Amino acid sequence: MKQQLKKQAVSIIAASMILSGGAVYAESTQAVVTSAQVISTEASEHSFRVIANDQNIATAGFMNKDKHIMVPLREISEALGFNVTWHQDKQSAEVSLVNSPIWTMVTTDVDQYAYNKMNVQLGAKPTKIAGKLYVPATFFSEIMRGQVVTEGNQVNVSFQNEDVKMITAQGVITSVNDDEKYKSIQVNGTGVEGTILNIDEETIIRNRAGEQVDFSALSLGMSIEVKHSLAMTMSLPGQTYAYEITIVEAADDANMLGTSGAIEEVRQDDEGNLSIVVKGMGMSDVSPEQVVLRIDSETTIVDVEGNLIDSDQLTKDAKVLAYYGPMLTKSLPPIGHAWKIVYLGS
Repeated sequence: MKQQLKKQAVSIIAASMILSGGAVYAESTQAVVTSAQVISTEASEHSFRVIANDQNIATAGFMNKDKHIMVPLREISEALGFNVTWHQDKQSAEVSLVNSPIWTMVTTDVDQYAYNKMNVQLGAKPTKIAGKLYVPATFFSEIMRGQVVTEGNQVNVSFQNEDVKMITAQGVITSVNDDEKYKSIQVNGTGVEGTILNIDEETIIRNRAGEQVDFSALSLGMSIEVKHSLAMTMSLPGQTYAYEITIVEAADDANMLGTSGAIEEVRQDDEGNLSIVVKGMGMSDVSPEQVVLRIDSETTIVDVEGNLIDSDQLTKDAKVLAYYGPMLTKSLPPIGHAWKIVYLGS
C-alpha cells in the first residue's frame, strides 16, 4: 500500500522549496488550528464532544494533564475516509488514504508520528484506554493534513481530499547523507538554510543522459532538477520527499569540496586575476570554513536557478555556495581554484 501512497503528493503548501510555519487564529471562544497545538479556549470540563466531517463520533475526547485534547483515532479516521490497520504485535495503528501519499504509523505510548518520510513529535503520546487508541487532536491537522476547530467543549475535525500535486524545482547539492537506513541530500544551503530531500528506493534518479542511476551517483556541487512533494515539515531546514531527481550538471570531481557562507573580501592582483575569500560553513567533514578561491574563465558562476551571471555580482558580503578542490594549499586559510560559485544574493 505504501508504494501507491508515495506516488503523489498532497497540495497543502504554497509552491516553495521552504514552507512558512503554521499559525493559530483565535477569535472570541473559537480557535482554528491548522498546524499548532490544539487547546480549547473555554473548556470548563475535561470531556469533549467530537464531530468529524459533520458526523457525530460516539466516543468523547478528553483533555490530558498537559492540556492536550485527546481524541479517538479509529473512529475519526474512518469518518474522514482513512483506512486504519491495527498491528497487535507492535501495538501500532497504520493510517492511510487510498491513492494518496498520506500515510502514518501511530504507536501506543510513543510521541512519534510518521510524516512525509520523517518522524514528528506532537507533545503528546498516543494513549490506549479500554481498547481504544487516543491521539492528540493536532494529529489530524499536523499529520493527516485536515483542519481542527475547538469551540468550547466541542472538537470539529474536517478533511477534504484535494487534488494531489508536486513541484519541480532547481537546486545545487550542499550535503549528502548516505546512511544505511536513511538517505537524503540538502540543496541550496547548509545548516538551517535550504531544503532537505528525503530519498528512498522508490525515488527515481537519472543522469544527464536520462539513464537511471543509484543514489551513489549524487555528489556535492551537482546541479539537479527535482520533483518533490509540496508537503514539507516545519523544521529548519524544511524537509520533503523527492519523487524524481535529474542531474543537470555533475561536479568535475567526485571529491569536490564546498563552503557555504559570505564573501569576506574580493581581491584582484596587478595582472587582473580575481579571487574571493569565503567564510561560513564547510559542506563536508573535510571542507574548510574559510577559503581563498581563484576565479577564472573556467569557473562557473550561476544563481540558484542555474542561470549564468557575471563575476561582478561577487561582491563583499554576498552570500554564496562555493565549490572547489579537492586540491588546496596548506596555508591558512587554504587557497584553491573555484569550480562553481552559486550566488544566493547580497
